Amino acid sequence: APSPSAPSPGPSWNTLMLFRALYFLGGISGSTWGRFSTVYYSAKGLSASQIGVIEGVMPIVTGAIQPLWGILADYTGGRKAVYCLTRIINTAVLMLLAFPSVSVGFERLFLISLAMSLFVA
Repeated sequence: APSPSAPSPGPSWNTLMLFRALYFLGGISGSTWGRFSTVYYSAKGLSASQIGVIEGVMPIVTGAIQPLWGILADYTGGRKAVYCLTRIINTAVLMLLAFPSVSVGFERLFLISLAMSLFVA
C-alpha cells in the first residue's frame, strides 16, 4: 500500500490526450470566432460603428468580470468547476447566434455578445 505522502500516479494517457485535444479545440474555436466575428456582424447588417461598439465593449466587460470569477473560484475552491461552468455557458450563449430568429438586429447581437463576455473565466 502506498504511503500517504506518495504522489498519485496522475491521469491516464487517454485522459491526458482528451484534455489536450479539448484545450486545443477550445483555443482554435475562440481564435476563429475572434477573427471572423466582424465578418459575421457585417453579414447580419450591422454598420461599422455598431460592430466597433460590440468589439470594443467585449474586452472591457471581460476584463472587469474575470477577477470576479477568480474570486469565486478562490472562495469556493472550485477552480475547475468555475472554469467549466463559464465555458459551458459561454459556448451556449455563442450558439444562440446560430438561430436566425434570435440573432437579428444590433440590440440582440449586442446582448448576446455582452452575455458571452460575462462568462469568460
